[in-house]
Amino acid sequence: MKYFIAFLIIIFLMDTICPFLSFAKAASNLPVKHPVKQDTQDLTEAPGTFKEAKTLGKNFLIGLPITLKKSLEEGLSIWKNMFGWSKRFWNLYINTWIKKFWNRISSFFGKEVEKRKPKIEKEFQKEKEEMKEEIPNIGKSFWQRFMELVR
Repeated sequence: MKYFIAFLIIIFLMDTICPFLSFAKAASNLPVKHPVKQDTQDLTEAPGTFKEAKTLGKNFLIGLPITLKKSLEEGLSIWKNMFGWSKRFWNLYINTWIKKFWNRISSFFGKEVEKRKPKIEKEFQKEKEEMKEEIPNIGKSFWQRFMELVR
């Protein structure tokens, strides 16, 4: 059980970290569908001029939605695989155990209900009779009830 929990934690961490690793890709690898001219610039250095900074900023803003879309698609595919795996695991192991447990509980309580059913019906009939007696008194005001108690 410890290994299974550790395995699930590792899968969860990899799933949350992996989509963000795709942000680390260089912007020059991304296809640009915008008329902005892409200069081949080393991204490890700061831009020397304002024009280079402007070009770098435009390329970053153009590539950002594409990068976000790709990383979200990767994350979505990983989540779908994890969901399919966990659903199969649930159906094979956990769901069968819960059904067995539920059947035991329902059979026990079903027997108890059948044993107590006549007593419950008897009490229900009593309550019904009491309600029939109390219903006419509902229309009385508080003061009338108080006067009846005092007498």
